Amino acid sequence: MELKLELSEAGASSLLEKNPFGQSPTILRQTSVYFDTVEGDLSKRGLSLRIRQCGEESIQTVKSGHGSAARSFTREEWQRPVAGDVPVLDYPDIASLLAGAGDTLAPMFEVHVHRHRWNVTEGDATVEVALDLGKIVAADRETALCELQLERKTGSPAALVSLARKVDLITPAHISVLRAGCI
Repeated sequence: MELKLELSEAGASSLLEKNPFGQSPTILRQTSVYFDTVEGDLSKRGLSLRIRQCGEESIQTVKSGHGSAARSFTREEWQRPVAGDVPVLDYPDIASLLAGAGDTLAPMFEVHVHRHRWNVTEGDATVEVALDLGKIVAADRETALCELQLERKTGSPAALVSLARKVDLITPAHISVLRAGCI
């Protein structure tokens, strides 16, 4: 279960300066390439497929979830290491989900970020907090990205709301519904 929040760049700076998470973040540089067909077949099926490069490691992720707004926060997810930047579609967990899309998949957009990551204990929960600062690039267009992701690893989902409130005391944060499905 995860919650994504949009922040302004000034808000992200304030959050990094005040750091309510009780420890220094790990900082990672990540590039993610998102794939779909030109017709958006995966998106229409409520799927996203990406390959994320972080250092020497490439991880392919498929996320599934379509329909109600609540599904945006609780999506099924499959990850696996891959060699290079070509999606692997024939492993059993996802083969049926991606059936028919393989020959026509192409990179649609890229996300380049510096990720500030904390592992936080909040009440009975463990939450991975990730502040992504960077840009989304599609062909000759780009837009800034400033997003905070709260991902519950264990414990009560209420921890996500509690942490979101702590963030909102430092800087205005808004639920990111539009990007929750793709990134």
